[in-house]
Amino acid sequence: MLASHGGVHSVFLLSHAVRLGRIASTNAWISAAAGRASFLAGAMDHSPVAAWLLLNNLVSRGPTYVLDVRLRPLSFQADRKTLIRIAMLIFEVAPPSWLNIAVVSDEVRLEFIPSADAQALEWLGADLEEVLKEASAAVNSHPDEVALGIGRAAELVALSALVSDGRHVTHVADVSDRYGYDIEVSGAQGLMCYEVKGCLESTKGHFHLSRNEFEKMQSIGSSWRIIQVEFSNSAITAGSIRYEHVAGIRELLSEEVLRMAPLEPAGFRWEESCRMRPAGDAWNASSLSVPPSIELPSLAELAADARLLHSSRLRAR
Repeated sequence: MLASHGGVHSVFLLSHAVRLGRIASTNAWISAAAGRASFLAGAMDHSPVAAWLLLNNLVSRGPTYVLDVRLRPLSFQADRKTLIRIAMLIFEVAPPSWLNIAVVSDEVRLEFIPSADAQALEWLGADLEEVLKEASAAVNSHPDEVALGIGRAAELVALSALVSDGRHVTHVADVSDRYGYDIEVSGAQGLMCYEVKGCLESTKGHFHLSRNEFEKMQSIGSSWRIIQVEFSNSAITAGSIRYEHVAGIRELLSEEVLRMAPLEPAGFRWEESCRMRPAGDAWNASSLSVPPSIELPSLAELAADARLLHSSRLRAR
């Protein structure tokens, strides 16, 4: 969702409706927002924005609908200051793919914003650059935490999809990081070994591979492969990771990884890890399906879980 004037105004009207009364259904919520005394309120389709607010946990659904603490102070008056703060919140929760290209080292390069998006953001006027800077700073404030959380979420999504597919699986990454892969799958055709990588839209298709993972892949051969789980940007700030946050699953055969890796001459050896970017057609769409009922903790909680797991494995050595 982009922070267009209409989208921002819809967020305010929906938030205002929740604050004013006990909303018990989505239809009643949308009707309350559309019933405000303005032409704009009644002319807008609030359904997509309502769905987005629920998906990103800015509004939670229970016996009645409740505003997230970040949205509550933005539900009183639709002045420009409030609308700009809502725009910042939208950027932080669902950063567009171009944000980290348009904002580099606190410098905003407006020419890198797609023309349709730039037109939708014109209402921000002179405030646009500051909004983009603050959004970029918020999104990139904890890159290691995001990467850790995405990695842990990817393992758990892949594990859940394999179990749902009826496979007999073992999550070996929870036991040790020495295996050189994350999940074992045993069956009639023998043992399959899956190294799981997580990504966002901006990082899909490429990954880091450790030296240990590469060497295990060489020794295991075709029974080793990569599963990459892609998450939507909204997963970064979501209160929990659900089915809707998984944008896709793809697989890469070990032969493709070997084809990319350079041969090591006698005087050369690569050390801890490398970054690989296979050609797009090297990846295969996975047959795995994510169970619709899946629900994982937030990325921040998953990152903390990953750090704790890493510490326990170090102590066990």
